Amino acid sequence: MIDQADVRPAFRMVCATLIKLSERKSEAHMPLVKDTFINRKRAAKGKSPVAFDWHTVEIGPWVGKSEPQGGTHASPRLHDRRGHWRLIKATGKRVWVKPCKVGDASKGVVFKDYRVTETLQ
Repeated sequence: MIDQADVRPAFRMVCATLIKLSERKSEAHMPLVKDTFINRKRAAKGKSPVAFDWHTVEIGPWVGKSEPQGGTHASPRLHDRRGHWRLIKATGKRVWVKPCKVGDASKGVVFKDYRVTETLQ
């Protein structure tokens, strides 16, 4: 069982980070895809073009698990993976997974901004 005293420092850190993120005034930038030989070739194969993308990720109140939406995780573009909690089913322990970079830079790069929305009351 997780003790409340163990969780408090992490909770305070997350709250402080979310407050800082919500104070930032920034806009997401989506660059135009360049018409290059490799992008035309990728389009002919039904693949996405090699480009640098910029997304705004909205962080809102947790609403529970969602239904799987399909898709694949094969060879994603380079992007930042946020830190998150992982539940070890065998032991029931929760462990923190550190943020890291994942994906293949040769397939493009995805940049992200974060926007924190107000919680539901």
